[in-house]
Parts: sequence; structure tokens; C-alpha cells
Amino acid sequence: MRRWQDVPVVIQERRDGVERPMTSASAGPHIAQRGWRDAWAWMRWDVPTRIVLLIAAPLIWIAVAGIDPSRIGLELDLSLRDWLLTVLLASGAGLASLAYRRWLWRPRAAPDRSALALELPFFAVLNPVAEELFFRGAALFGLANLVGMPWAIAITSVVFGVHHAIARFPVSFLVLGTLGGAMFGIVTAHFDSIIPAIVMHAAADLAIFVVAGLMAQRMWANHDSPGVEHPPVDRLAAPTP
Repeated sequence: MRRWQDVPVVIQERRDGVERPMTSASAGPHIAQRGWRDAWAWMRWDVPTRIVLLIAAPLIWIAVAGIDPSRIGLELDLSLRDWLLTVLLASGAGLASLAYRRWLWRPRAAPDRSALALELPFFAVLNPVAEELFFRGAALFGLANLVGMPWAIAITSVVFGVHHAIARFPVSFLVLGTLGGAMFGIVTAHFDSIIPAIVMHAAADLAIFVVAGLMAQRMWANHDSPGVEHPPVDRLAAPTP
């Protein structure tokens, strides 16, 4: 999850070989670029607080209560068929996430190489591992012992979706997060492991926060209608990549 903070972004447009700062009025369909400072502005707070808490809480519970890690989905013993199905599900999660960014929550910025150096490991590993360990690991299996797996999936899915409101994501993203949480929960229950959900979550995060911006920069913006009103691009508000 990313903090909602305004970070200034300077964009250059080239006319007759001369680079000039691009304002929101002249930007048109162009997409802003964000650098490592933009990513670090929210990541420096998100990692030591939210991410550390999501990882530490289940691990402390395992250590203090003497719980077998496999009982909360820390199971790596998957067959080749399981891995192939996981890849297929992850591909579907990525494509669905791209469709969401294309039609419901348009990207306003794309990462440059310096931003990718921070964002790729965060969205490919750190964030999906932390959130799945907590929500689909400790919370899902813990609640399943009390209310049964169907109710556990429903409760953790809603909490997972709504918890993104902390960073002021749009309402559509909260709905997407709830639906995604339900899918991750069903997959976790099916495999009795959080590993497939982690892979799916990583694919969705990369599509939403990294790939969508790059595609908007290179493809989608060029197909926009001239009559479409574009959001300002002279300032970037994280978590709107």
C-alpha cells in the first residue's frame, strides 16, 4: 500500500528540438514520469510501519503459540500441476488488473529506471508476501477455526479491501481489493497454501502500479480521444502511479 502524498513532478516536452517544462494545461494525453524520490517519499514510511507489522504479527504468533507454519498456509509442497495452475491464475489476475487501470483508474505517471529499482522488489516480493502472510495466512486460517472457511474468506476479503482506504485509494480500488481478496482466499483454501496467492498478488500489484503506467505512457495515451479531460500531471499524488 502506498501513502497518499503530493510529490512534485517535472515533465519535459520537446518542440522543435527544445525541451520545456510541461504544465497540466499543455500536457494533453502525456503521462508524467516519477523517479526514485517519488517512490521513496511513501516507501520510507510504509515499509518500517505497515509492512513490518504485517510480517511480524504472524511470525510472533507462530513463535509464541508454537504453531506449525503449515497450519497457516506456509506450505511449499506444490505439484507441477499446482504451479502451472498458479501461473495461469496469476496471468488472469494481471490482465484483470490492467483492464481496471485502463478503463476505471487511469494512470497519471510511469516509473523511470530509478523508480523501478525500488518499486519492482516492493511490488513483486515485499508487499504481496507481507499482505498474504497476514490476511490469507494468519487471519484466514485463524478465523476459519472459529467461523469456518467460507465466512473467514468473506471477512478477510472485506477487511483487506477496506484497509486500502488508509492510503486513500479510490473507492473502485477498495472494491477491486475486496474481490481480489476473495479470489486470493479461495485459492489459498484450495491449495492449503498462501504461495499461489502470493504469486497472484504479485502479478496484480505489478500490473496495477508498474506495468499500467508504462503501458499508458507508450500505448494508451496515444489512443485517447481529444475530447477527454485528463487529470493534472504537473503534480503526482502517490499512490496514483
